[in-house]
Amino acid sequence: MVIQLAQIPSLIDKGIGIPVDKVSSDESDKLLKMEDKLHQRIIGQDEAVKAISRAIRRARVVYDINGREVEEVEPILDALPKLEQYIYYSSVGVYLKSDMLPHVEVDAVDLKSRHKGKLETENLLQSRDVNLTLIRPVYIYGPLNYNPFEMVRDG
Repeated sequence: MVIQLAQIPSLIDKGIGIPVDKVSSDESDKLLKMEDKLHQRIIGQDEAVKAISRAIRRARVVYDINGREVEEVEPILDALPKLEQYIYYSSVGVYLKSDMLPHVEVDAVDLKSRHKGKLETENLLQSRDVNLTLIRPVYIYGPLNYNPFEMVRDG
């Protein structure tokens, strides 16, 4: 089978799921450098970094339940300037403690909270040109939760 030059963009589109004609040179450059940036933060996990990089290159929606610091989210935003949707799980812990419940979006935030990194990440996401959904759950229950409540319950 002989592939014509004009067929190459179409084959790449099918292979990576991103229309080649829609990837700007700036986005292309960021996507190429993204893996190096991830290697700087994730040491000794070469296969994981490759897998994450492949997934991010195809992504147009990010569902982030792990980002705690700006440094963890910024490389993703930089690599995907045409991101269509970013769904970010933050925490109700960003709010200033209050007896008035439930909290609403305009409530005061606690700049000294242990969730300060989440709040800074929210601010970064809001400052970027991305369609953002912020979710601030009250409590996340599960075996990997580091919350003392579960340690007390489990004895």
